[in-house]
Amino acid sequence: MAKTNEMPETALKPPRQKGVWKDFWALMRGVKLPWIWLALVLLFNLFWAQLTLMIPDATADIVAGDLRATTIITFVAAVHPDPGERRAVRCEQHCQL
Repeated sequence: MAKTNEMPETALKPPRQKGVWKDFWALMRGVKLPWIWLALVLLFNLFWAQLTLMIPDATADIVAGDLRATTIITFVAAVHPDPGERRAVRCEQHCQL
């Protein structure tokens, strides 16, 4: 019988750390994060991303000559600035130093 230089299979595997995820989820429960607010912000950001992705399509439709009411409403809804942005533009126009 010839000897081989093979290592046992158990020596190749790193030792498994038990309880890492259990400790993580226990920490998440213990931190008392505002989960409702986080979920609402996530949903709002998904909605906002979808809305901003509609701008190029609506612009392409208008440039192509599609002037139906639905196209115009989609474009206005997607491009309409938020109130904070409108205030900043107004201040820049009237508050010159």
